Formats: sequence, C-alpha cells, structure tokens
Amino acid sequence: MTDTSSPYTHSPHRKGGVSKLGKPARPALLGTWTIRDMGDTADNNKTITAISLTEALKIYAAAKWDRKAAFLLPVYVKIVGERYIRCVHPEGQIEIMGW
Repeated sequence: MTDTSSPYTHSPHRKGGVSKLGKPARPALLGTWTIRDMGDTADNNKTITAISLTEALKIYAAAKWDRKAAFLLPVYVKIVGERYIRCVHPEGQIEIMGW
C-alpha cells in the first residue's frame, strides 16, 4: 500500500503536485524456535528468536563453542516439533541428518 498523505494540498516546491512515495519498508519477521543440543544431556531446551531457522541454529551453536579451543566439533541440534536433527559445523554449514 502506498502512502500518499501530505500536509499540503499541493506541493509548495514542485509544480503539479506531490510525488508519490515508495512502499514503506516491511519489518523483518522474527521466528521463534525451541532448540536443544543432542550431545549434552544436562542442556535444557533453549528458545531462540531470529530472522530464520539458519540464523537461530548459528546463534545457538556459537554459544556452545569455545572459540579459544584448538579444534571445534560440530553441534548436533534437535528442533522441538521437527523430525530431523541438524548438524551445525563451525564453518557455518548446516546439514539435515537423515537418521
């Protein structure tokens, strides 16, 4: 929907009228996912809000990794309500596991 409202009945700066304004920017829609680490039995479900599932997985995995460690292992993540487990690699790859 285009907003063509103006405080003027005609533009004081242009002949002919007010130019049409563009579409207003849509706010980014945020989603909420409940996630838990498959390798940590003491880990409770965490709820993460992000723009996409990919971003939520990366945020969750980044909180699990110790960046000072010499070798980072992938994190296996279960999303509550989804069938498959996802493997988040330190390089940013996300795999959907078929088992």
